[in-house]
Amino acid sequence: MADSTVSFDIHTQNKAIVAKLCAAQADFTEAGVRKALCKLILPEAKIHMPHPFGDLIGPDEFLRHVLPLYLMQCQILSDEIGL
Repeated sequence: MADSTVSFDIHTQNKAIVAKLCAAQADFTEAGVRKALCKLILPEAKIHMPHPFGDLIGPDEFLRHVLPLYLMQCQILSDEIGL
């Protein structure tokens, strides 16, 4: 019989970490998202991204390559819908 208490605790902990990332994205500040991602992704983690990014290592590389494009797209979308 599996120990459901341990499993529940791991899932509860993971949900709490992801919730912090979601909150940082909802109340978007670059610093808040960066801090939340750094808690979620290990520095040596390989992140498989689509073309043109390829594999990125750790949250810093992810943020360096992806965040500027994400912010640019958010601004374009905001302009298009009149925010």
